[in-house]
Amino acid sequence: MISHSQIRGIIALSLLLAVIPFFRFYCSPLIDDQSPVLSKSGENTVTVELLSDHRLSGIYFVEQGATLQDLLRQINAKVEGKDHVPLHNAMTIRFSGNGHSGDVIAGNMTPAKRLALGLPIDVNRATCEDLMMIPGIGETLAQKIVSRRTDIGRFVKLEELLEIAGIKEKKLSQISPYLCIEN
Repeated sequence: MISHSQIRGIIALSLLLAVIPFFRFYCSPLIDDQSPVLSKSGENTVTVELLSDHRLSGIYFVEQGATLQDLLRQINAKVEGKDHVPLHNAMTIRFSGNGHSGDVIAGNMTPAKRLALGLPIDVNRATCEDLMMIPGIGETLAQKIVSRRTDIGRFVKLEELLEIAGIKEKKLSQISPYLCIEN
């Protein structure tokens, strides 16, 4: 049998649970839930990683067609002479030496970082180890893909993977979101 103190506890808990959504609804405009600048990805953004000894380091999502100067201006960075480097998806930019006067070295993100960010890896540059990070590709299939690529020079379209034993339509549809062919 339930005692009077237990009934009062249940009533108090019920009232508390009923009040929480009310406060959440009316207090949500007071909570600052804005994301930091350049932290939201989308269809019209490219993902760029900056590597520096300064506070610039990080991964940024910028509009397609943006330049390094655009990115640096948006994050309020004071780096001079780095203006007309076009940005592309999965690009890594390293500032060597002094961030204000050093060189800019552009490269590509590692396949592991690309996959972690939801970006596909280039099937024409991927090693066996890179391919094995993709769900559905084991060591044997990765070796077959690299071997086929060596035989033909490079893949022109992902559908060419169907020529590899062990890859049928279903497998290709499973792995193709993780792969791309870059120029």
